[in-house]
Amino acid sequence: MWAEIAGIVWVNDGRAILFSGQKPGSTALQIWKVTYPGGQITQVTSDDNEYEEATPGPNMLVATKRYEVANLWSTDQANGPLQLTNDGHSGTDGLAVTSTGRIVYTQGNHLLRNCGA
Repeated sequence: MWAEIAGIVWVNDGRAILFSGQKPGSTALQIWKVTYPGGQITQVTSDDNEYEEATPGPNMLVATKRYEVANLWSTDQANGPLQLTNDGHSGTDGLAVTSTGRIVYTQGNHLLRNCGA
């Protein structure tokens, strides 16, 4: 049911646990709550952010949000570094160079893009 689980913590009253979980096919860890002893699962956050852990406090929830910034660069001895993208999301989930020198990469966890090298 889960692709990843992290940051498991009991809620202060002992009636639930909080955790960061990523369901298969999802692109981000979200905060979830599981009641105890009932086992009812409720999604606490639902956005494009990535939450690594949560800590309950009095009348609040504090969470760690992960933010990645990634751009593609290319370099060779003759020309030096060349920035290929500047969107902050390119290649975070993978990239490759084809046999013809094209660069194929993910963008924003969803799209495949390609550009000449």
